Amino acid sequence: MPFKLVKQRLPLLAVAYLGIALMVNAQRYEIGAGIGAGNYKGDVAPAFRVENAKLGGNIFFRYNPFYFLSLRANLLVTDLVGRDSLFADPFQQKRNFYFRSNMRELALTAEYNFFNFRKTDRRKMEKWCPFLFGGIALAHHDGKTNYLDNRDYGGAHVVLPFGVGVKHYFHPSWNVGFEFGARKTFTDRIDGIEYNSANTKFRQSNPYSKDMYYFASITLSYVFYSVRCAEPFPSD
Repeated sequence: MPFKLVKQRLPLLAVAYLGIALMVNAQRYEIGAGIGAGNYKGDVAPAFRVENAKLGGNIFFRYNPFYFLSLRANLLVTDLVGRDSLFADPFQQKRNFYFRSNMRELALTAEYNFFNFRKTDRRKMEKWCPFLFGGIALAHHDGKTNYLDNRDYGGAHVVLPFGVGVKHYFHPSWNVGFEFGARKTFTDRIDGIEYNSANTKFRQSNPYSKDMYYFASITLSYVFYSVRCAEPFPSD
């Protein structure tokens, strides 16, 4: 009987359907890694200085529910440093503070892609896709300073990552990317200086300004299937 036959083969049909669904959805997934440099801005570096850049790296998983939208989980590790000696300000020269901190960050971000990036019939320049990103992250740092009573410090805190980037499609399964991101923090302790009215003026921070840090990187990612950026994925 046809109904009996279908009933008997239902588990096999279910497995086959699941396999097809996974293969179709494979085009939504991407893994990658990057290498770059972290930098810091705060009480010890009130302006951006290239000399403070330190090597870092990241790994990420990207999910592409729509061609114009990507969701990304990103693990970042980088060092951050700051030196008063790099600035001509008399107060900083007198303070002569130095710190080095190891930053680890786990972020969830959304990327807005501008072009139909993965279409194979696109012209050469249209294989580049600019994007914006933003999200939320949990960061943890461990640092050392040259103040004897504050040599080791650290802590965990929430940060808001945001930035810009561009992806280049150079192979059906591979993307290379360039991105620059800033991290808005809600702490003044990344550099090891925290406002305390009991401290001397040379160990004070600006209580109205929080620390920030940045990360610029080159990334390489593997796409399990073609990924495009401007229209929703087909439902079948």
